[in-house]
Amino acid sequence: MSRSTRRQKSEAHLKSLEEQFSVNLFDALRGCAAGRWAMFGQNGGVIAGQEKDVREMLKSKVAEELLRAGEEIERMRRELGFTESYQPFKRYLEFRQMRGSNVPGEPKLAVQFLEELGID
Repeated sequence: MSRSTRRQKSEAHLKSLEEQFSVNLFDALRGCAAGRWAMFGQNGGVIAGQEKDVREMLKSKVAEELLRAGEEIERMRRELGFTESYQPFKRYLEFRQMRGSNVPGEPKLAVQFLEELGID
């Protein structure tokens, strides 16, 4: 298999991963906007102090999957020589970093993120 064929396959796989990430992100944001917490990790400090069973119950499998998929996308982009980050994942990480008493709750953050993405 030629180098250009391998690159084309890698780029097609990357595009597929990015499309799936976007679909999963939109679905997760809609769920969070409807009241499902833990997507942005705002209660991570509370969860850390709980027993293992409670921690597992309060963790967001959706958020874990988004983080895992986003890291895979970023790895592939670096391997393919892309210099810019995948913007939806980059912005998701920025939202996850927001902390403080004046930061809106996760459902409001989800609505704000959906509006930024142009999704109703």
